[in-house]
Amino acid sequence: MEKLRFFQNPGIGATCLLAKENDAAEQLGVDQNGVIAVPADIKPTGFYLVVVCPKEMRIVIVQKDIATERGSYHSHFLAQMGDNVWTTTAGIKVERNGTHVWTPWHRERTNRLDCWILDLDGHVKLFQVGVITHDDGVTFRLLGEFRWEGQLFWHPDLKCGVIGKPDDPKWGNFDVRRTILDHPDFKKLLESATLQSWEGKEEELDPPLDPIPEPGTGRMQWYVPFAGQTGQGPVTLFSGKDAWVHGSELMIEPDPDGIKRLDRNDPIRYAGIQKKWGSKSGPPKLLCVERL
Repeated sequence: MEKLRFFQNPGIGATCLLAKENDAAEQLGVDQNGVIAVPADIKPTGFYLVVVCPKEMRIVIVQKDIATERGSYHSHFLAQMGDNVWTTTAGIKVERNGTHVWTPWHRERTNRLDCWILDLDGHVKLFQVGVITHDDGVTFRLLGEFRWEGQLFWHPDLKCGVIGKPDDPKWGNFDVRRTILDHPDFKKLLESATLQSWEGKEEELDPPLDPIPEPGTGRMQWYVPFAGQTGQGPVTLFSGKDAWVHGSELMIEPDPDGIKRLDRNDPIRYAGIQKKWGSKSGPPKLLCVERL
């Protein structure tokens, strides 16, 4: 089993080290689908994550403060080792509560790294890599996937200056991620890029969701496998109200890597609604969710 999982697109590798108390971290194997080879007699308390990329790649590796609204991107828990290796200095935590096991997402020290790749022509990609367990610690996975791709433009008439147009409507609005523009390392990359002036239409920047078919259905606003305990995302219902979809309620087949996914704008059908769940008040959770 390999120690490094290589993601051919975008061309970066990642590996995990088992965090141990009073001992050196142990590098773990990982298979082609991201399953981490955790020793059978170990209950992990955390993982260190290492990302390796080509020296010539125009990349910024950061974490996002998910615990705050439109949280900032930061490098508080990261160290750069040479020109092309980054490592977390504080492990990705493993939380346990009864039979439930997960890696926390909704906090400043989240369970993933955000890798921003900016080309000289202003085209940008966001690739996220981190550690999850969607089966309460039976399997831990090293997951990597694209979360946004698009083109940055200069907009002289707006105070924000730089805007982003998604390559595909499934990526949604760049605005929720625009705090990356404030990170000093990304600013340096942006200074050497050439941005065209924006001449498009407003709806190209924030593509609307398609019509919702009928009662008992909805359309996904977004869905993140790193979120919650089993992946989650908000959905707009036929009534116009919002609800949550959790991976534990997804009645769909997983992708080849074992992860259940939905895309923005995917139509879904559900069998019921659970109004009270978790420790926070907010939109209800949908039950027995299928993709239409």
